[in-house]
Amino acid sequence: MSETPRVAITLTQCWHQVPGGTTTSVQRLVDALSRTHQVQMVGVGARGDLRRPATWLKSTPPTDWKPPIELLRMPLPVPLLYDAWTATDWPKIARRTGDIDLIHLTIPMRPPVEKTPLVATVHDLFALTRPELMTSRGAKLMRTGLENIFDRAKRVMVPSQCVADDCVAAGVDPGRLRVVPWGVTPVELKPESVEEVRERYGLPDRYVLFVGTLEPRKNLSTLIQAMQKLAEPDLALVLVGPSGWGDALGPVSGDGSDSLGLNVMQLGFLPEEDLAALERGAVAFCFPSLAEGFGLPVLEAMSAGAAVVTSLGTATAEVAGDGALLIDPLSVTDLAAAIASLLSDSGLAAELRERGRKRSQLFTWQRSAELTQEVYREVLE
Repeated sequence: MSETPRVAITLTQCWHQVPGGTTTSVQRLVDALSRTHQVQMVGVGARGDLRRPATWLKSTPPTDWKPPIELLRMPLPVPLLYDAWTATDWPKIARRTGDIDLIHLTIPMRPPVEKTPLVATVHDLFALTRPELMTSRGAKLMRTGLENIFDRAKRVMVPSQCVADDCVAAGVDPGRLRVVPWGVTPVELKPESVEEVRERYGLPDRYVLFVGTLEPRKNLSTLIQAMQKLAEPDLALVLVGPSGWGDALGPVSGDGSDSLGLNVMQLGFLPEEDLAALERGAVAFCFPSLAEGFGLPVLEAMSAGAAVVTSLGTATAEVAGDGALLIDPLSVTDLAAAIASLLSDSGLAAELRERGRKRSQLFTWQRSAELTQEVYREVLE
């Protein structure tokens, strides 16, 4: 292995219409890896997004993130690039990047067959375990991708033991698996930030917060039913994140006043500091997802000082540990009771916020980078 290996890491998900938490995790990992100066990274991007012509000529991703490493783009836009990789061995990554020691695949797509050693990050196995929670096209492409990754990758990195267990159940040799948890960067907030941000977005004094892509897997229908069961007229449900796909919410009108009988406010994307302030100011941060590979919103909310409620039996329970209230995500009664306990017991809420903050400090992007570099060394030495 050379003293400073050159690694090509795929960043094509930065051009997805709905990037999601897995994209954020890869961006943060690249930031942390670049700070170590122990590996020379080159990013592999896409020639834009086929559905958004404005992205075709831009040399950087259509996001606020600016890659701290060299970025080279493949000759095709997404999703045509994924179709080409699934059906053929073109375009090859090493031909675009020049001499590289390793390819780090960060998307569950079939990579072209190349002489360069391959490691892969597998964020989840939903295409195999919960395909009904995905689009049919996405499940098909990812299923093919995962099968190829499991067959060809020298090492498979996963963000949680939950995903590692799923990989073993799918037939992956445990000796090839490495758990590399994601991290969090605490956001510094001024004492007055919570009130200022709440007023800026026109939020009521009491609100329950959800952060994530609006899609069926996030189980927002159960959260809405739980809040209906509480029957607290001055308690709003605030949703932060992009619209995804499917009937995630039901008939919520644009002004938030609808037949659901509760105030639902959709804010879309928010700046990092604004989001942290809203997380800290919420009476409860609820993330009742049915399936997660890690659950970055839960970790970020705990770091911000939120009182978190999330799902048993998923990776979010593994991440949260004792820093959250864990509920059956299919039980409206359990979720409503958890929110009610935080509304009525200020001592419990304060204790949960403190436990969550302490728990979140165990997860850093520096540690993620160190573990990733250990995997690189295993493969290259």
